[in-house]
Amino acid sequence: MKRKVICLILFTIFLFIACSNTESEENKIINTIKEFEQAEYGFYTLAINFKTYEKRIAPLVHPDSGYLDSQKKKDKFYIYSNGIRTLANYVSMEEVLDADEGKLMELKDKFDKLVKEAGYPSAEIEPLYASNVYTSKDGSSKYVYTKQTVDWGLDMPLEKYKKFILKEEDNLWKINIIIEDVISTDPESKHRKLREKVFTVHEGEKIEFLNNIDIF
Repeated sequence: MKRKVICLILFTIFLFIACSNTESEENKIINTIKEFEQAEYGFYTLAINFKTYEKRIAPLVHPDSGYLDSQKKKDKFYIYSNGIRTLANYVSMEEVLDADEGKLMELKDKFDKLVKEAGYPSAEIEPLYASNVYTSKDGSSKYVYTKQTVDWGLDMPLEKYKKFILKEEDNLWKINIIIEDVISTDPESKHRKLREKVFTVHEGEKIEFLNNIDIF
């Protein structure tokens, strides 16, 4: 009887440790997404230069992703105005890559003026939310989905979605692939009907966005 009690206690301790490790791993993955989004927002609002951005992003992305190289190879840099990429206003990416703090301020003033002259409405941005962490059947990948609603004063607000696929390297889960889209909240939108399930359903399970991520 005493041996059974000891075994039960040991099993309970083992189960508690296992659950704690799983929770810790999920928290680390969610924090990776948070740090990535904070760096992205900082760079695309010209709050940080590329060197700082690169330093913050490099530990978060998997070498196989080629993410930073793809950023450097972009021809155009689009500023985020109120958290939304303003497609009408851009400069060459090369100009931004080499910009020091003074140049960043100059570019930001230029963009702010262009946005104002273009008459873009002021966006109301809801918090960014992330899903829980999903694991592939073979355990080789982790998945996290994010959602952010933005109201630009148009007929319908927009929903900005991302699907992060993470791959393990040196016992750390790093971002390997990012799939993203901006979708109208209009239920009759053809684009929404085609794309919505990519970001709202995972392997037949409806995704819940419960983790509030502060990117500002």
